[in-house]
Amino acid sequence: AAEYRRIVDQHLKPFLGKVRVDRIKRSDALKIHSDLAAKPYIANRTIAVLSAIMTFAERLEFRNQQSNPCRGVERFKEKKRKRPLTPSELERLWAYLETPSATANPFVIGAIRLLLLTGMRREEVLTLCRAEVDEQAGLVHLKDAKTGPRSVVLSSEALHTIQRLPKLEDSPYVFPGLKKGHRLVNISKAWRAIRTELGFPEVRIHDLRHTVATMLARSASLVVVRDALGHAEISTTSDYAHATRADIKSAIDEYANLVKSCR
Repeated sequence: AAEYRRIVDQHLKPFLGKVRVDRIKRSDALKIHSDLAAKPYIANRTIAVLSAIMTFAERLEFRNQQSNPCRGVERFKEKKRKRPLTPSELERLWAYLETPSATANPFVIGAIRLLLLTGMRREEVLTLCRAEVDEQAGLVHLKDAKTGPRSVVLSSEALHTIQRLPKLEDSPYVFPGLKKGHRLVNISKAWRAIRTELGFPEVRIHDLRHTVATMLARSASLVVVRDALGHAEISTTSDYAHATRADIKSAIDEYANLVKSCR
């Protein structure tokens, strides 16, 4: 939702903000798309958001039926990006996360630390409730992960990251937001500032997950990596084998120690 609002504010309102919804034409959609050609992913997402708005306008009878101006706009080809951190970049990032500035939000720093230590997906971290954390067993029980319910095995360092965060009585979340009772919604702005300051501005938050997978694969089997990150499958054959919890714990503890040694 936050990303959709950003697209509307940055790419749709400046061009279409004063145009009546029933007067938006296919030429408008084509121009917006072509103007963003240098950023294929953003261009395609912008057209997708505009298309959804137009379809909704048809449903409300603000536009004629089947008049969506985005229909038939050919999307740009997108290249899948995978940009794990290098060991030296990992060293700089961990040092920063260990000694953040006094003005840094501890929950934002903690969320990035947990992403880096576990390979969890961003929404899995940001929606994490304290009731889902089993400190005794060193597990996080996710009820609604992308691939279904799963348990995330925590390294000692990851568990420590959670334990040392302030606990707010009025919030059930591990990473509460500014509004009372709400969770932390977006860490993208903070991450952009951190990655720019540390010299790898092209690294996305999701690339932290790629980093974990890459580093784990150096010392653990792909089965362990698959189960540690909650992937649905590696291949049909590997679906018949499952890593034990001890295997995952050993691998992620070794990885956490590697991260901690990058100072």
